[in-house]
Amino acid sequence: MNDYPIRFLAVLPYRAAIPSVSHSQAFGKDYWNTSLILTPQDVLPLGAGFSINTEHRTVAALETRRHFDGTLQEFKHWAAIRQPVDRCCDWLMHRLNTMLVGIKYAYEGTHASPIRPVGYSDLIFYNVVVEGEVIFSRGGVSTFGPAGSPPARAIPKQVANEWRLLVRAVDLVNHGFFAEGLIVAVAMLDDVTQQFVRLKMSGITSVQQEELLRTIERKRLKTYLGPLLKVLTGLAPLDDQELAGELDWLNRKRNDVMHNGDACEYVDACRGLGVTLKFLEYFRTNGMTLDLPSELHFW
Repeated sequence: MNDYPIRFLAVLPYRAAIPSVSHSQAFGKDYWNTSLILTPQDVLPLGAGFSINTEHRTVAALETRRHFDGTLQEFKHWAAIRQPVDRCCDWLMHRLNTMLVGIKYAYEGTHASPIRPVGYSDLIFYNVVVEGEVIFSRGGVSTFGPAGSPPARAIPKQVANEWRLLVRAVDLVNHGFFAEGLIVAVAMLDDVTQQFVRLKMSGITSVQQEELLRTIERKRLKTYLGPLLKVLTGLAPLDDQELAGELDWLNRKRNDVMHNGDACEYVDACRGLGVTLKFLEYFRTNGMTLDLPSELHFW
């Protein structure tokens, strides 16, 4: 097992009223320190005559090392991968966000209030450098490129609650609030699941429906989406073993985050919101009127 030096440069979307900050710390079982320098500067040169206006923003330079079982060239190839699982950038963002929270804690007060964890859609620009070679580089949503396409539909006076909440959860994830996005999605899934179960109840009043649902206190989602719907309709989404496994994972992850203080990473949040959308699509297919996004746009 080798370890290779790696540098992460990112333009943060805010600037706190504090001077340049330098901090280093060890993570987990690392025998080296990860260092972070936050610099308020107005221009970031990129070379070849290109630069980015960074007024009112902060340049973050993080340097660390990474254990890797392979050659330097294989490590560079891995570090450039943009697949959703085991991305180098996700690992670097975790370290950056952990240190940003620590800096905000140390500088607690109004001067440091703009400092917060960030997500990919926050970053004006970021790149990854290994042994002096830029092996990954990306501009933010609005940094480069032409204007977007015209709207696909008319702008409504009001958007359906399920669409709004699910897209807000995606926004939270894209802005670095991974646990919060996951928790919003699970809470919405619980609420919509109860609405769907009520639709399938016949022969009892709404008060009786509410009383029946309230008697189920343990493993509510698993009970609603499994045996209860099976009794009511003869079918249940948890008949699909893969979907049942995803719900078990989602419940465990939510509980670990809420009650045990476990971390929720970018890949966890994306997976959790994807599971939520699958169940909502099941409800819509089986008779519930829902306005859902066609896909979840993670940055």
